[in-house]
Amino acid sequence: KQNSSSDDSDDKIKVMWQWQGDDGKWTEYDSSVTAALEDSFKSNLNEARVDEERYVDLVNMLQRRYDNDNKKRYVKRIFCPTKEQRERAERTRNEVLQKLASRQSSITNFFTQAKPAGSNKPKPSLSTTKNTTKNTTSATSTTSTT
Repeated sequence: KQNSSSDDSDDKIKVMWQWQGDDGKWTEYDSSVTAALEDSFKSNLNEARVDEERYVDLVNMLQRRYDNDNKKRYVKRIFCPTKEQRERAERTRNEVLQKLASRQSSITNFFTQAKPAGSNKPKPSLSTTKNTTKNTTSATSTTSTT
């Protein structure tokens, strides 16, 4: 049994060709023009005919007029992945996110559980540090006066 037309079309690679209007909005070419543009693009041609008045410059991705090469519209080709490609990309994305989460957890655990070397020794109190400094100074001055 064959898939329904919507399922069947979802399994095929889709490419859309669009042109940009004066208002900045993108408009999709009809299916016959899209097919002609795609065939020309895949054949590495420099241009493809749109209709009697216009063609697409495939090198610069511009729609131009035969009678006035200065008039132009931007053109773009949009690749739409198949259902299988979207699912594969989603699986890959999820695998990467799981690996990142695992690594982040490992790093967090390492830093929260790790103790610096000598961390078991008691830190000297502030008063002990002052006394040591005072004794060193007095010892130095006693030595120099003798």
